[in-house]
Amino acid sequence: MRDFLRPQHALALAALPLAFAACSTVVTNNAPGGSADAGLDAAVDDDGAADAGHDASDPIDPTYPAAHTAIPPVDFNGGRVLTAPKIVTVTFGADSQRALVEQLGDTLTSSTWWDAVRAGYCAPQASANCVGKGTGGGHVNFPTTGLPTSFTDSARGGPSTIQEFLQQHINDGSLPAPTDQTIYAVYLPAGVSITVDADASCQVFLGYHNTLSVTPEAGAAIPVAYTIVPRCNSSTTNTTLSASHELIEAATDPDVGLNSVGYYMLNRTWAFGGGEVGDLCVDVTNAGGDHYNESGLIVQRSWSNASAKAGHDPCVPIPPDQVFFGAAPGAKQQEISLAVGASTTIELTAFSDAPMADWTLSAVDFGQYLGTGSHLGFSFDKTTVHNGSKVQLTVTLKSAPGQGGAQLYGILATSGAQRHFWPAAVIRK
Repeated sequence: MRDFLRPQHALALAALPLAFAACSTVVTNNAPGGSADAGLDAAVDDDGAADAGHDASDPIDPTYPAAHTAIPPVDFNGGRVLTAPKIVTVTFGADSQRALVEQLGDTLTSSTWWDAVRAGYCAPQASANCVGKGTGGGHVNFPTTGLPTSFTDSARGGPSTIQEFLQQHINDGSLPAPTDQTIYAVYLPAGVSITVDADASCQVFLGYHNTLSVTPEAGAAIPVAYTIVPRCNSSTTNTTLSASHELIEAATDPDVGLNSVGYYMLNRTWAFGGGEVGDLCVDVTNAGGDHYNESGLIVQRSWSNASAKAGHDPCVPIPPDQVFFGAAPGAKQQEISLAVGASTTIELTAFSDAPMADWTLSAVDFGQYLGTGSHLGFSFDKTTVHNGSKVQLTVTLKSAPGQGGAQLYGILATSGAQRHFWPAAVIRK
């Protein structure tokens, strides 16, 4: 799936179906360069008064985490995974980041980060045919002379000049001959753009992966994954974040371009900007909560079904000593239906996976980030909570939403600079 732009680049998700792109843990201060996003606080609509503390009517649940609605898994949809990925790194001209991205391609699939993010992704599920460790597949550097200033691609089977480029260089031998485990990791040079259907690089997305069907001179057609990272700025962090995001998705959902889907979350409320493993852990607030330092390279945390099932932060690797906490609505209250002007009250259960000090709750209408405007109001009966607290949240649909009548919001749990969202939605009656 495409790594959509982070908010400072004008997040463009309004055309997506109802979905929720970030992991439930999207903002922490444990990542290199991470910091709290002060701008988020100003957007919170919380009409409830702060609770001075808890009392005997609100005991701390001694079981960690307190029982709450389960975090959904990324679904297995029948496609394959890459059991021995081989990354061929493709750069152009005098690329100042060439050594960096070649290092990434050579080492990432044998790293501790890779071990954490690949664990449990098998096809079929519970089989031994799982995403495995990988190797570097070599480096190719093409001259920029004669290179087009723009490419096209399609997720719908439409025309693709980038696939024509790859096929040409496979045929002439300048790209290593692929196997079904190959990932061509293509880093476009500055000044070269790519449009995927109607979406333009650096305006809508920072990277994506797709699939090319290649027929060797002798043999049947094989599916070959490729990733594309455009250069939207000179940030090495943006490059390595986007590259790592796409590489783990190419390993867990390699044939998406051929309409054969591997791992993709089908829960429409959680799959905000895409349901692949990288999409679900993007920090939409750009506060660094999705960063992980792998041997000096800043890569992106990714979704783990095993961690989610165990009641822990689903975005791994988890920073050391980090407690995962939040507040969850009932399973049947994650999507509610309201007429304009109507309100309803839902019950939230606060939870943490280890003892910690009380934290606070608020709510955020995501229309302000999605370009659709704010349409919801919120009121809490209390906002200071701990493991096992029961909270009454009243949600009001103040005005008619766009996006097919759905309005996304997040239940925000905050402790110091650490924040976690639980996604929810209001459907207009």
